[in-house]
Order: sequence, then C-alpha cells, then structure tokens
Amino acid sequence: MRAPLRAATPPEWVDEAIRRWPELLADHANCEKKAASTALALMFAYPEDRALATRLSKLAREELRHFEQVDKLMQTHAVPYLRRK
Repeated sequence: MRAPLRAATPPEWVDEAIRRWPELLADHANCEKKAASTALALMFAYPEDRALATRLSKLAREELRHFEQVDKLMQTHAVPYLRRK
C-alpha cells in the first residue's frame, strides 16, 4: 500500500521517531483528545446548526476511538502520560 503523502518522509525524521517513540505516542494521544475537544467546542459554538452538530458528534466519537487505540498501545508498552506545559 502506498501512503497518500505528497513528499517522501525524510529518513532523519523516521530515525528520530523511532528513537523517541514513547514521546510520539503520548503526543499522538494528546492530539486525538484535542481533536475530540475541538469538535465538541464547535458544537457548543454553533448550537443552532443541527446538521453540523451531527457531523461534529460523529467526528468527536471517531477521534475518541483513535485516542483509545493509542492509549491501548501506550498501556501495552508502559508509556506514561505527561502533563502538557
């Protein structure tokens, strides 16, 4: 399967990601939570738009499922959460 990227990933990035994979997983988990939170915030910002609320609700659930997948990996590999500064 070919990744849908427009540019090749630099080998240096891959090396760094492998070296710092626990930090990468924790950051990924935080990004998934932030995406879900943003979807919910937009639902509150535009309460009159029910069609938008439906789409955002689905998006929030999808992002939380992604978070759960990353969280499971973190638990499996004993990767701790770190509070963002």
